[in-house]
Amino acid sequence: SATAILFLHTGLTDRVSLDMESLAIIQETTSIPARQLLVLSDLMFHQRDAIPIRGKHTAYDSPVLAGTSINTYSDADIGNLLSNYFYRNQTTSLNSLTKQVYWSPSLSGSADQFTLN
Repeated sequence: SATAILFLHTGLTDRVSLDMESLAIIQETTSIPARQLLVLSDLMFHQRDAIPIRGKHTAYDSPVLAGTSINTYSDADIGNLLSNYFYRNQTTSLNSLTKQVYWSPSLSGSADQFTLN
């Protein structure tokens, strides 16, 4: 199995000026030894409340996990990080309807080296 949390810098410029740090999570499993996981998907933008079309919106432009702000275990706790992230007004995720996943089998039968693309 493989789990990855992608930390992204996301922006919108067409109708709304938005600059934010966001996440996308990849979590896949396989029953065979694999050397590579390839994931293709659309990144989806979500908003709970509409963003006003005037002005530049930078409420979430600071890093989701800032290395300089980790002072306690709870600051780096993945469950706490994800919980705080998903309660935000604007978030991103990978579209499960368009997601394509391909596991490349390991030719040696072991997964000593692994690549996530």
